[in-house]
This record gives sequence, C-alpha cells and structure tokens, in this order.
Amino acid sequence: MASPPRNRFSLHQFLSLFLAASVILFIALESHLFYRLQEIQRGTEERHLKLARDELSHALHTVENTLEELSSRLQEWDELHQQLDQPAYYPYWRENRILNSTFFPRFITSMELYDPSGKILSPPLVPLFPTQLNDPRRLAVTGEGRLQLLYPITVPDRSRPGRTAGYALLAVDLLEAIRSRYIFTHLKADSLRVREGLPATLDGESLDPQELFQFSPIDLGDREAVTSLALRNTLYHSLLIAGGLLLVYLLVIRFISSPLRSLVRYLETLRRGAMEENPPSEFRVSELETLRKALVEYHHQLRAAHAELDHQNSRLWQLAHHDPLTGACNRLAFEEDWNSLIGLLDHQRIGIAYMLVDCDHFKAINDTYGHQTGDALLRIVAQLLQRSLRSGDKLYRLGGDEFAAVIINSTADSVMAIAERFQERISRYPFGQLGIDEPVTISIGIAIADEVDHHRLRSLPRDADLAMYHAKRSRKAVEIFRPEMGQDAAILSSRLVNAVLRAINHGDNLEMHYQAVVSADGNHTCFYEALARLRDGRELIMPCDIFPVVTRHRLDAAFDHAVIRAVSRDLIEERIPAGSGVSINLSAASVIEPSIEERLVSLRAFAGSHRIVIEVTEGSLISHLEQANRNLDNLRRRGFTIALDDFGSGYSSIRYLASMPVDLIKFDITLLQALRESERSRRIVEHVALMIREAGFELLAEGIEDEETLQLVTNIGATLLQGYLLARPGPMPGSELNHRPKR
Repeated sequence: MASPPRNRFSLHQFLSLFLAASVILFIALESHLFYRLQEIQRGTEERHLKLARDELSHALHTVENTLEELSSRLQEWDELHQQLDQPAYYPYWRENRILNSTFFPRFITSMELYDPSGKILSPPLVPLFPTQLNDPRRLAVTGEGRLQLLYPITVPDRSRPGRTAGYALLAVDLLEAIRSRYIFTHLKADSLRVREGLPATLDGESLDPQELFQFSPIDLGDREAVTSLALRNTLYHSLLIAGGLLLVYLLVIRFISSPLRSLVRYLETLRRGAMEENPPSEFRVSELETLRKALVEYHHQLRAAHAELDHQNSRLWQLAHHDPLTGACNRLAFEEDWNSLIGLLDHQRIGIAYMLVDCDHFKAINDTYGHQTGDALLRIVAQLLQRSLRSGDKLYRLGGDEFAAVIINSTADSVMAIAERFQERISRYPFGQLGIDEPVTISIGIAIADEVDHHRLRSLPRDADLAMYHAKRSRKAVEIFRPEMGQDAAILSSRLVNAVLRAINHGDNLEMHYQAVVSADGNHTCFYEALARLRDGRELIMPCDIFPVVTRHRLDAAFDHAVIRAVSRDLIEERIPAGSGVSINLSAASVIEPSIEERLVSLRAFAGSHRIVIEVTEGSLISHLEQANRNLDNLRRRGFTIALDDFGSGYSSIRYLASMPVDLIKFDITLLQALRESERSRRIVEHVALMIREAGFELLAEGIEDEETLQLVTNIGATLLQGYLLARPGPMPGSELNHRPKR
C-alpha cells in the first residue's frame, strides 16, 4: 500500500516562521530602545551641527593656506617670470602649458597674467577675468552653482628688488578646493553646496563659510549611551533570545543543513567527472528538492559551457597576440616566440636572421598629415613587408613605426633579397594617394647568426638595432650588422642626443653649476669653475653622460660655444660676484679654432671686473701644440688667464711647461693620491710642486674631499684649493660654500 505524500514546506515558509518569532521576541526590546534613542539623538544633534560648522571653517582655512603656498611657489616660477618679461608668446604658453604644469592643483580652473600697471597681457579666455587689475584684492564670483575666488598674486621683480614684475590672477573653484583638500568627519561632503541667492560678487578678503555654503552634518549617535543601553536591555532579554535561537538552530540543522551536506557530496562526485547513480533522497524543503533535480541537467550544461569557454579562450589569445591596427603579431607574441625560439635553437645549427624595420621620419609625417594618415601608412608598410617575407615567416609590430621579422634557416643573401624586395615595393607604392607629398623611406637593420656563430643568437635584437642606426646615419636603405658597429651602443640613447642638441641649438635646458676655488689661506674665493648640466624634465643629466655623446658626435666646439653663452648670460645677470671670476673648460676643437677670440668676446668684456680663466687639458695642447700655443698667447694678451687642467694625468707634462702659454697649473687627482702612497711618491710630488711655484705658475689642487688631503696640499704649497670639502657645485656661485675657519 502506497504511503501518502509528505507535506513539504518551502524555504520561504521556514524563513517567515523564523522572522515572525524574531519580531515577537524583539518587538518589546526595540520599542524601549526607540524611545531612549530619540532622547539621546535630540541631545546630540546640536553638538554635531556645531562640529560640522567648525570643520567647514577649518577646511576653508586649509584652502587659504594651500593658496598661500601656491602663491609663494608661483612667485619663484621661472616660466612665469619669462612670460612677464617677454609676453609675446604668452597666449600660446597660456593655452598649452599653464594648467598642464605640476604647479597647479585641479581646483585652479584658470589663470591670467597682468603687467605692473595691472593690464592683462592678452584678452582673457574666461569672461570672469578683468582686463584691468586696478586693485589686486581677492574677489568671490558666483554663478551656475559655483563659487570662484579670484586670487591675485603679486610677482616681485627678481632683477630689481622692491619692484613688481606683474601680477598673476588665479581662478579658484572654492567648492572643489574644499572637497579635494579636506577629509570631513563631521560634515557630509556630498551635501556641501553653494548657497542659493548669493550676490554675483563678494568681497574675497573675508569669507564666512556658513553664509556661502549649505550643508548637513553626519548623523552620529552617542555610542557610549547606546552601548550602555544595549547592554542593560541585553541582560533583560538574553534568556528569551537564547531559547529562540536554540529552536532556530535545531530547525536549520534538520531541514537545511543536513540536505545541503548531501548536495555537497553529490557535487563533489560531479566535480570528479562521475555521474551519481544514487542521488540524495527527497528533501522536505521544496526549493532544495528542486535544486537536487536540476543538478543532472546542470551537469550537461556545464560540459557545453566548457566547450564554449575553450572556443572563447582561443579567440582571446588571438586578440592578445596581434596588433589591431596592422594585423601583425604584437610585442607580446614576439617575446613569447623569441624566448621559445632561443630554447629550441640553442643546441641546433641553423642559420637565423633578425630583421628590424623602421619608417624614416614617421613622427614628422604623423604630426604633419594627422594620425589617420599615419595609421594608414603603418598598415600599408605592414602589408608590403608581410608580402616580402617568405611563406610562414611572421611579422611583428614592436611599437610605433618599428617592425621586426625572425627569418629561420636563412643566409645573408636570402635575407638581403627579402630586404631589397621590400624596399622595391615601398619605392613603387603610390603614397601620394594618402596625401603624403614627401617620399616614404624605410631603414632596415639586419643581424645574422649563422650555423658556426650561434652564440650570438641572444644578441641579435641589439645588433639589428645598431645596424639600423648605421643605416639611418649613413642614409643606406639596408645595413647588416658588423662587429665594429658595437662601439656605438653607448650613444644610441636618443634622449641624451636630443638633450645635447637642444643645449647647443637653444640653450634653455643648459644649467651652469659653479664650484668655488678658494685661496690657500681661506680668506676669499678667487673664482668659480663653471660646470655644465642638462635639464631633462625633473632629471639633471651629469657630465659623465653628456660628454660621451658630445665626443662621439663631434660636437665639442659647438657645446663649448653653448657653455660660453650660458656663462656670459650669468655674468650679465650678475650671478657671479664682481671681484671674483669664472673658469671655463675648452676642448681641443675650440682651442685650435681660428675664431676662438671671437667666441670669447662676450667674456672679454668682463675681464676688468672678473678674472676669466680658460682651462685646457694638456692633451689638447700637445696634440695641436703650435696652433694651440698661438691662440692661447693671443688670449693671454687679451687679459685671459690660461690654466693647464689635469696636470699629470698623461703625457710628459713637465717637458712642455716651458713652451706652454699657461699661468696656472691644476694638479690631477692622481698626483694628490700619490701624496698618500709612499714617502718616495710624496717627495716627488712635493718637488714637482716646488718647481712649478718657482717657475712662476700658480698651483691649484683640486679634488679635496677631507681634512687630511687639505693638510697635504697645503704642505706642498698649493696656492689655490678646490674640492667638496671646501665648496660643492651649485646653481648659484657661493651658495654651496662651506664655512670653514680661515687658515
């Protein structure tokens, strides 16, 4: 006889019973707590409102402090002084530089500059700026739900103390400034609004935040009172609650927990890939029973979903490894393929070539004709290059206009055939259809590792880069790497080359630092040695990185001329004190230049008030002794002091002293180190120093970094001293001079 069907209860019904019991248990407690909390809330609302008002006032004060700090920094900003001194480029500077600078926080919406008379330098971009600033006072302007503070800044004239160079007027979004500069704990930040009905303009010197803004305080309860109240009520009702929870626990164990454990065991079986023949028995909760019946169907759907995921993963891999613009493989695909290839070919003797392709002057084409034309050019180059490769060879776009191909089982002739085929297709293609008037040319660098030279496999990308560099420099279409090209690796940094060329052509990134040369008795600074630095953003490029580029590109004389112009400017601006002097290092190319006197005319004008020292190395004199002596003799007659730098670093210096037209000898640091090595070395250096002084030369000891060295060079009779112990190089002459007792 069949048993009657069991009555099943839904999970919702169980939860409803639990909720009803909970409501009954807690209704009395909640009623009592409600009335008590109302009393506490009324007592704390006023306190919270006062805290919110005080916090808003403090936030406005914080913004004022921030504006004062910004004002101080703007008064020292070189670019701002340049615009006030030469306002011809001010409109361009205002639109392209002013708010992109790191000087300005986000709440500064605009800025205008005014000359000393208060006249604006260019018509304002924003209507709220006046064209004439008669009274540089702060003014608050309302409109469109915003409150903007016009904040004037007086810019002092740095070349004429006590006078004004002009004014800067900032537009400050006060609401944005308060929100970005202050984290509220008592005031709801999203409730802060500009109060409606304010006048169009307000006096910005005395702003009352309570009159300007409307806000709401954060609703906070009195936690101590609420906690105390909750503890007392918990004691009253704990027994009642404990009984109810015990009942709920037993019900959950019987009707929910046990069935769920059965389902978990069933799912574990499915996870292992088997189909359960004896699923759990029927559950009293209808939702759990429905879930049990759905698991078998879910298992089949899961298999279908796995198949679909495999398909999607394959598609995502394709997207992740190909360049969407050209269709070529991207850098990620190249790195994966290249690493795999190295692992496969490390122990095999197969010829492999790495071809690097670069579109000449692509940036100029892209800037001139637009990004759309530049993208079309890259697509065409990629198509022509892919067609030039062998079937099965992959093309990679490494970035920008740079492409690469790895050609396996190849020789120099076969790779050159591919490169020439590509160059021919480039030369025949009608790029005029894209609107490009200039001829499009391609530079190709090739590096090959043949069967007997497979250890070079890992260096092929670097070698191909060097070959392409030579192709561009020699204006050849294709270059194959040769070992002698490796010496140019150190100068391929375009950033350094561009920085040097910018210093030579414009000089705006050339910063002169000065290190003091003091008398042996310590009484005064005799002159300062000029030391070149290049500014690249926030980074300062030092001589160790500058001069390898200068020398390699044969820019010695041109760079010397840039330094001379910079030092002349500092002399004109009186940065180098009168009564002292300055020394400049000249290269051999400048020393033997017939027009060297003309180059130094700007410095000669200061020979009466300053000591102008020209430093040359002994190597430059000895290499071109006759021409160098003639030029330096002429400079001495014009009032310049000639110093022989790095004396003792090479060559037979003493032998040439009699014929060299020099006045001052700078001991190389190697001679100073010899003072410490042995008694014999010390005596040799002492006698050399004595001979130099007796011959009438001044003796300068550089590289003094500690007290011991200072004592040693003093003992040998050095008349001039230089080194970090005495003064560090700095942008302002004398700013880094160490205060040492006079000797």
